[in-house]
Amino acid sequence: MQINQSLTLVQGARVPAVGQTSVYEHVVRIDNTSTQAMPLTIEGLFNGTVSAAALNPLLQGQTLSVGFSTDYSSDSQIVSASSNIGQTEVRGQSVVWNGQIGPGQSLELRTTVAQTPTNSLTLNQPIRGQSIAVVDQTRGQTLTVPPAQVQPPQLPPEQRIVNPPPPPIDPVTLPRYFPQTGFTVVDDDVWVYFNRRGGLKTFGAPISRLFVLSGTQVQLFEKGLLQVVETDSGRSVSSVNLLEYPFLSFDNLGDTTLPPVDDSLLATAPDASAPDFGATSQEFVRANSPESFEAAPTRYYSTFLGTVLYYDAFFTSNGDPSLVPLFNLEIWGLPTSFPTYLPIDVDAVDPGIVDLRFQRGVMRYNVYAGTTTGLDLGRYLQAVIVGDASLPGLADAAAANSPLWAQYNSEADQWVDRPDEVPDTNLVLAFEPD
Repeated sequence: MQINQSLTLVQGARVPAVGQTSVYEHVVRIDNTSTQAMPLTIEGLFNGTVSAAALNPLLQGQTLSVGFSTDYSSDSQIVSASSNIGQTEVRGQSVVWNGQIGPGQSLELRTTVAQTPTNSLTLNQPIRGQSIAVVDQTRGQTLTVPPAQVQPPQLPPEQRIVNPPPPPIDPVTLPRYFPQTGFTVVDDDVWVYFNRRGGLKTFGAPISRLFVLSGTQVQLFEKGLLQVVETDSGRSVSSVNLLEYPFLSFDNLGDTTLPPVDDSLLATAPDASAPDFGATSQEFVRANSPESFEAAPTRYYSTFLGTVLYYDAFFTSNGDPSLVPLFNLEIWGLPTSFPTYLPIDVDAVDPGIVDLRFQRGVMRYNVYAGTTTGLDLGRYLQAVIVGDASLPGLADAAAANSPLWAQYNSEADQWVDRPDEVPDTNLVLAFEPD
């Protein structure tokens, strides 16, 4: 016996958003494939194959009596449900099928569901639960698969996070000065990239002016560093990986310790040069960014998918939704650690802080604030460049490992204290508010 199912968008909003209806077709296929005496196996619906010993063997050529039900989310409406055999019934938010499947026979159950989300930034799954029971007619027993082993089909990554409604005004047209930090984004290309990759929620506010670092124009934000690359074909903006040398390539940031990179996890990461990396990378992120860790609702995966939203990247709604998950990968990279409690000292951890390290950032779940956000890595880099010794652990690590340590000096030429260590750098007024 094999069970396969799919969930496909057939009409309406291409990206789930609050107040916008998406119509899905949910297809379940159950095949009675047994042609010889063998244990009952149920495949496709579960993580692996659920075995055959706990469910008792079925005899060769036996007709299966099956009960199958699917519960849909409260923001969904069941439009229709039909099957080629047996009896299909809609009960409130559930579709229940009962019937018999003879040897070599297949059930095809089709349900059309219209979903209109009411809450944003939550994982989108119109199917809330499923159950199946098979009657072993030779023993008169009903064999029920444990609910924990039932896994609904996954939507494509671009449909997995519910977006807020589109903003009434394109953020690119808003003022560029940030009074909370005293800095302005003056470069047009930096400003467009900043907004098209999530704005404040992704990068935080600017904490520097535009300056030159090792021959490249950059601007520092609370959570990241944006660089302008000029080539023969024009200018492009990208986010710099601050966890790499010469920036913050150490785990001790003074008031916090980052989770170490886990080599066993890296060994299972998808090959970036493979042609299917786009798909495999998204599944790797989903599998290793848990929504909960022990008792903590960490929401790592929904935070990943909610970093760059569809209307951030494509304000006019004309873009390809399948690109949005790749934009989030551009910001975060792949997970490189497992969830880790924040160390307090060598023998203790803070049970209210759980960190997950990615290639390009660190997500922190804070039970006290009830938030999951990226660490302000830009703030730490600013402290390194200006030589802030108020965090001794960071100061010691940076002084030993980064040529950027304490380079900001208003009395030096180009305001660079040791220009031989960072050639082609100009820090004049870089950290002086506008």
